[in-house]
Amino acid sequence: MAVAGTLKGKQVSPPVAAVRLAALCCLLFVTAPPTAVSAAEEIHLLYVEPQRSRTFGPQRVTPAGTQFHIKVLAKADHNTFRLHRCDDPCKTAETVKVWQAPDYRAGDELVWRGEREGTYYLWNQDSRDDRSLEATTHWFVGKRVRIAFESGAVIEAWYVVP
Repeated sequence: MAVAGTLKGKQVSPPVAAVRLAALCCLLFVTAPPTAVSAAEEIHLLYVEPQRSRTFGPQRVTPAGTQFHIKVLAKADHNTFRLHRCDDPCKTAETVKVWQAPDYRAGDELVWRGEREGTYYLWNQDSRDDRSLEATTHWFVGKRVRIAFESGAVIEAWYVVP
């Protein structure tokens, strides 16, 4: 007899729970190859916003030329990754880059170089209803953060300062 589970308080059917658990277990043991970085560049961790788990970013001002990286480990349909730069103060923001689901595949590395100094953040959007998708879990793998989303998408993210 299969037993349904819950994820963040929501009922999940046995097949969905089994697939998500299997994917998460496999990804715990997958490590992405190191990214080539010059000696003058530094790789930094991104952090998931702790209260609502809907955005992730550097938590500090980054200089012009900073590169933001998203490595797609598992893709979910209808997931759009967005990079924004805060205005001052960060009550509004400008869209810097949008990666829509048809434009990337599992295994792709999405990279964008920020042309301006500023406070940047990223988030995952469901393109069907424009809502932000929650990070259900995250952990650090070396100098990257691995994030699993409620949609089933799993990424690694980091940034490189020039």
